[in-house]
Amino acid sequence: IGDSGPLNSLCMSLAVLQAQQGQSTVVKYANKTCSHDCFHQGRCYFINVNTLETVPECTLDDASCSAKCQCDAGYAGDACDLTQADLDASTSVRDALVSNLVSLTQGEEPSVESISGWVSGLAMLTAVKNEVSLESAASAMNVAQYSMSNAATLGASATTVSAVLSATDVALTVTTTSTSKAQRRLRHLANSVDPSTADSVNKTRDLMNTIGLVVMNDLVLGQAAFVSA
Repeated sequence: IGDSGPLNSLCMSLAVLQAQQGQSTVVKYANKTCSHDCFHQGRCYFINVNTLETVPECTLDDASCSAKCQCDAGYAGDACDLTQADLDASTSVRDALVSNLVSLTQGEEPSVESISGWVSGLAMLTAVKNEVSLESAASAMNVAQYSMSNAATLGASATTVSAVLSATDVALTVTTTSTSKAQRRLRHLANSVDPSTADSVNKTRDLMNTIGLVVMNDLVLGQAAFVSA
């Protein structure tokens, strides 16, 4: 803000000028919205993305929260765009396919080619998060760990098994969300940490360390080694 033209008057920001004049400089952002307004088949609410606890508001500039749909009875999906029956049917099919993949990894000899196939299949089977059950998420983590352990032993390149990251992310999200919901329901009964939470954390840490070993196989002179916290 300042006088236009070739003058020597001081230019200052609008916020400073408003403060000097006693005007409010606080910008109030609107709340985030749910996709398609939950298709009018549910209600929109806000959660903290770190704790998964509900929060009263979630403004557009706040990266610590997100808007979620709580679907009415009989509906499901991120935007409540599916019937529960349709989702259950799709989940059952995906459970069966994940189970088949587990059997395949147990019966097939590990090689760079077979591991690449396992990981690619795992990524495809976990691509639709809503259709991944808690049981399939646990199986996916086991397949990922088994695949990466063999990949590290066989010296497979990181690019060959990179798809394991997306599958792991989905599996961990499903597990964490389910565990957090259960903890909220039982919080008034106990103050201890759910053993399943600790187990999930330990499995994830082990998997990240194994992925680190695979990444180190691709390092060239001058690159920094992978370090897991």
